[in-house]
Amino acid sequence: MAEDLEKLQLRLYLRLLQVSSFNGKMNAINEINRLIANVSYTRHVDDSEWLTSEHLAAWIYDNKVLSIVLRENLHQPQYVEKLERLVRFIIKEKTMTLADLDSIWTAQAGNHEAIVKNVHDLLARLAWDFSAEQLEHLFRCFQTSWASASKKGQEKLLELIRRLAEDDKDGFMAAKVLTL
Repeated sequence: MAEDLEKLQLRLYLRLLQVSSFNGKMNAINEINRLIANVSYTRHVDDSEWLTSEHLAAWIYDNKVLSIVLRENLHQPQYVEKLERLVRFIIKEKTMTLADLDSIWTAQAGNHEAIVKNVHDLLARLAWDFSAEQLEHLFRCFQTSWASASKKGQEKLLELIRRLAEDDKDGFMAAKVLTL
């Protein structure tokens, strides 16, 4: 019974995400973030509980939730802030693919300055949780974008790269930036 209710709940959240209403999407993301907090920070004492972090991560992956939430509303800083917990969760659960990282990068490419800023801010906050492979891929995205970016676009890329290198305690990012 609990499993059926949890699956119904997830289907409802997915449907809300697919609705174009900003409020509907925000409510769904808030509820998904609540579920993430529940499965991440509580121990499952009862083995009959269906919704675990593994199930939730698989649901996010199988239903392409990241692609759905990256389609619109990225100009809203509060929306992008809510996305951070979801993306950090899939990174932690090791279900974020390079294609997902490409989707995040592509969401800002050629878009309004507010979207570029919000996505760059998101990437800067998440970069420290990336695997070495994901970080390497992010730097390849920089290099590819740099070649075709306008002067203003190059300034935005430099700002993001500067932020990554500036916050680097171990010197890894700084070394990567110098190879660009």
